[in-house]
Amino acid sequence: MPFEFTKPEYPKILTSKEWDKKKGVFAKMHGPTGIGEKMDAVQGLYDGLAWATLNLTKLREDWRWGGDGTHISMESWNKIMKDAKDLVTGDLAKVSKALYELRDLANETQAKFKKSKTIPSASAKYVGEVATAAEQLGVTLNKNSMSEPLKKMEEEFLAFVQKNFLDVWPTGLKKYMAKHTKVMKELREDPSPTKYNNACQGMLRDYTTALGNIAKSHDKGFKVKNGPTAQKLFEAITPYSNLQIKATDENEVKKHLDKMDKMCTAVEMFAKTL
Repeated sequence: MPFEFTKPEYPKILTSKEWDKKKGVFAKMHGPTGIGEKMDAVQGLYDGLAWATLNLTKLREDWRWGGDGTHISMESWNKIMKDAKDLVTGDLAKVSKALYELRDLANETQAKFKKSKTIPSASAKYVGEVATAAEQLGVTLNKNSMSEPLKKMEEEFLAFVQKNFLDVWPTGLKKYMAKHTKVMKELREDPSPTKYNNACQGMLRDYTTALGNIAKSHDKGFKVKNGPTAQKLFEAITPYSNLQIKATDENEVKKHLDKMDKMCTAVEMFAKTL
């Protein structure tokens, strides 16, 4: 299963409700600490985050290579990645900073408790646990830690595109070439309009399908070999594959044989570079 970023659970120990419950034993022995108020502020920032922005895998699950909707492309990916990074260095960094501030406040309070002869050691220990929980969550949400899940989701996205698209088109082109090895030979032996049309709609249309997808991969911003060359071949062959260049008798067909041969040879040479 693809990795998805999930919102970390907010520790119960960092809630003011839990703090009010636990501090009851020693609250009367010490003045205000400000910890409860700080907890509310931190949790407010935490709950207000646009957490869905960080789950890049979920955000791309409905993307399509073509058709309606959001298209799979590096532009689309870079957009959601930028939004995620902006959140990490913006609002999420504020949460992490606030958690460290809560940690520091808890540590200061613990030091005061330890000096007191009237506050139980268990109370000082509990405040220390608050500090530890705040620091741990702060570290989990800081820029360095968050770079790992973002990197993992990007690696999985690029691997998905490579496996399902970028590796498919060159393989498909080579299969088409193997399928159509005798087409030109048979067309020269029987240069009829029917054979010509079959060659255009069969062999050349197969070639434009593969070449078009290779060129499209390049246009979508992915690293593919010789994407511009695929586009040029696609443009050269398309008038034939779409039957825009018609031949109504054998003489007209013969006029196209040499050019068709050159195009097929160019496709073969291109395939060897993939």
